[in-house]
Amino acid sequence: MWLAVKSLHITRHNEDLIFTIVAAISLITVMSLRDISVGTDLKTYFVEFQNSHLFWINKTRGHESGYDLLNLVFKNMNISFQGFIGFVSFLFVLPMSMMYYAYSKNVFLSFYLHVTIGLFQMTMSGLRQTIAISITILAVLFLMKDKWIPFIALVLIASYFHSSSLFVLFFLVLYKVKLNRKKAILVYLLTICLSFLLVSVFDISRIISLLIQGTRYGIYLSIFHSTQSSLGVIMESCLIPLFAIVYFPTNSDLKESNIFSLFFLASCVNCSLNILALGIPLIERVGYYFVFYNTMLLSNTLESIYDKKTRDSGYVMLLVAGLIQMLLTFPDSFASIVPYRIMSLK
Repeated sequence: MWLAVKSLHITRHNEDLIFTIVAAISLITVMSLRDISVGTDLKTYFVEFQNSHLFWINKTRGHESGYDLLNLVFKNMNISFQGFIGFVSFLFVLPMSMMYYAYSKNVFLSFYLHVTIGLFQMTMSGLRQTIAISITILAVLFLMKDKWIPFIALVLIASYFHSSSLFVLFFLVLYKVKLNRKKAILVYLLTICLSFLLVSVFDISRIISLLIQGTRYGIYLSIFHSTQSSLGVIMESCLIPLFAIVYFPTNSDLKESNIFSLFFLASCVNCSLNILALGIPLIERVGYYFVFYNTMLLSNTLESIYDKKTRDSGYVMLLVAGLIQMLLTFPDSFASIVPYRIMSLK
């Protein structure tokens, strides 16, 4: 589709706009038409949707009652679960596409990385956190325009769907930081060293367990094991900000510099969370709120490379790396989205 848009011989601005619309519609279609067998959690969400009244009355999720209320509203409007999936898909893809169109310097590559190494797998399974992430992306869009009150309000709304979204308030600390290459190297090294220090020297897992003892998250930790604490995932999450450091842009424009710095810092937070997952099961799920910005960090880093040969080589490298990861992880992923099946028409 990108090659087809490129063949229209229109301005780069219009290319980005047309491709963003086409890619967004394509993603919404693929996500909306999936059968409930696609994704580990969809069958459970289907049962909850069918019994939305009971879930709402019993306040099963406590503070995170936003999802149950949304279920109840759609159920009472006689909208099917497939329609609800379509709504969630639209709710996620819209702010994601707005972010790409506004701040990605290569919208094709950002969409491609979203599908191959980004959040695509998770959004095909975890409806509740997908809603929370979509709201936080919209919140960050406001924050990047210095509108911190709507940002805080939206993050608080997202927390009613998934409490983990409160970690996004950390962006208030990050969004005004301006980095150069030297500062980025320092932040990167401190991120890795401190994260490994917390895991290896301090018994951080025990500390967290004591803090959440007696809560339902304490029960989660006793049941589930970390899904992303492998060294391979840690290495990948560490290589992304390292790539940005190697080709750190020397842009004098303050706004662009702040945007790039924000994406870089978000990538470092994701890297830290993956390391901490070695000692704290499930904390890598908080990284979903930050891993999204890797897709723009990589694209914007690549587009900032002046040497065409180096830029083209990096382009091919990212395309191949993304494809390899997709082929390796999709068939046996935690989200179980392969094989993909279209919804039943019965």
